[in-house]
Amino acid sequence: MTSRQVTAMFRTLAAVNTGRGPPPTPGTLHRIRATLRVALNAAIREGLRSDNPARHVELPGPRRPHAQVWTNQRINAWREQGQRPIVAVWMAEYRIWLVVDRGLAAPTVLRYENLARGFLYQLPAAEGGRLVVNLTAADVVGFLLQEGTRVSVGAVKGRVAELRSLLRFLHVKGFTPTALATAVPPAAGWHDTGIPVGLATAAVQRLLDGCDRASSTGIRNFAILMLVARLGLRSAEVARLELGEPPR
Repeated sequence: MTSRQVTAMFRTLAAVNTGRGPPPTPGTLHRIRATLRVALNAAIREGLRSDNPARHVELPGPRRPHAQVWTNQRINAWREQGQRPIVAVWMAEYRIWLVVDRGLAAPTVLRYENLARGFLYQLPAAEGGRLVVNLTAADVVGFLLQEGTRVSVGAVKGRVAELRSLLRFLHVKGFTPTALATAVPPAAGWHDTGIPVGLATAAVQRLLDGCDRASSTGIRNFAILMLVARLGLRSAEVARLELGEPPR
């Protein structure tokens, strides 16, 4: 698989009807690419590939219409005449909920509002003019996968908390029938997950040769290094050893 083939695939997807309606929106194409990049990165880690062709594919940016607050007046107009904003963002009510119900500080409220706008802007539901009542777990997971390709693990962890807050608000206020906050997956943030790289034999021998075995300190250091190099003991296990106690 090459970048040219992946680009051709997305070009075909963007031009062909899906059988259920018009071609996928730019936001949907971005989520497909994010999912593909995750799968190919897994293949690289398994040694099945040496590169990720989806990383070089350029897609058109999703439309970002101006958000409008979903006020009571607009709700009535939608119910009576079918008129509704392209993106209905309940920012005023959401801000009050964050400050009064959650007790969050102003900088935190700003971060949560920015996430709400970014999430709702890119939804296919928003681009199609539908309400957030049609939100699905796939929308939630797809958004986080896309964010994971462009920001750090720490930033994704922040997105998780902010997105759960927004989804909890939408459900509590009756805008979404399903409690989608539980669909937000946790962000992995492990450190040092790779296999430790051992020292070469020559490097270990140089360490051993550097111990002055004519002194008690040198003999102790030599014994410690031998336990670590030959038996694979960890430093804490060596420190807990006592005289006359064989390693277990």
